[in-house]
Amino acid sequence: MRKGRDQCLNLGEMIRILRSCRSAEEAVPSCCGTATHILIWTIRLGTSCRQAGPASAEMLSALAPLPETETELKSIARVFGKKGVQVFLAEQATEPQLRSQALDDYKVIYFATHGLLPGELKCQAEPGLVLTPPVQTPALSNPQAREVDGLLEASEIASLRFNADLVVLSACNTAGGAGRFGGDSLSGLAESFFHAGARRLLVSHWQVPSKATARLMTRLFETMGPDMAVGPSRSLQAAQLSLIRQPQSAHPFFWAAFVLVGDGLDDAWLPLPRGPKL
Repeated sequence: MRKGRDQCLNLGEMIRILRSCRSAEEAVPSCCGTATHILIWTIRLGTSCRQAGPASAEMLSALAPLPETETELKSIARVFGKKGVQVFLAEQATEPQLRSQALDDYKVIYFATHGLLPGELKCQAEPGLVLTPPVQTPALSNPQAREVDGLLEASEIASLRFNADLVVLSACNTAGGAGRFGGDSLSGLAESFFHAGARRLLVSHWQVPSKATARLMTRLFETMGPDMAVGPSRSLQAAQLSLIRQPQSAHPFFWAAFVLVGDGLDDAWLPLPRGPKL
């Protein structure tokens, strides 16, 4: 039975990483640092060339853990209640799992994972979201290899079909354009989601500390409520103010990365009600 659009799909709590985009530390870094929990791994993302085939499962599995994302997702799921919520964590948060969902039935879709920009995997031309990779890299002879490799790239996202009022990309650099690290002029992740049918996106402009992000997102959805009675613009503002009031997260580094893109105007500000959604 198809799920109603009043549901929320959460995909997150991803895998191991050598160099974390979202730092697990709460200190303001002078540069993008490593996570506090680091696995010793001989592969460096920027030195192994990404070929035209599927992404390397070994490279994706070299990414550091984001332990706070599980708490982040579960806190947000509680706001919506048990009914109509799907949460996929760790081994369940795979690319085939995502593709098996009726994505156009969901009102909110939430990714809490790593975002990769072109150049972070050498020779990679597209930005992408890292899902849990398979144990082994899919064979080049598999015609669907890139659909199951665990790296959801911009062109793949654009081919999906969404009907979501809000897609959250709780990952690093998800608003960045594809040309930032030398890729072609292909649109960034945000534009790919719009092409797929999303109406609003919550995206980040820089590497985001995991703990601060978890607090920000939890407060945002608590303010918005299960029926999204308070729009995402006002809810984001309230969440950012809550972090500003705390000395340990008052610096803009912790709360200013996330921006709402798309149809961000709350209904309360409109002179006339919106028409029916198609």
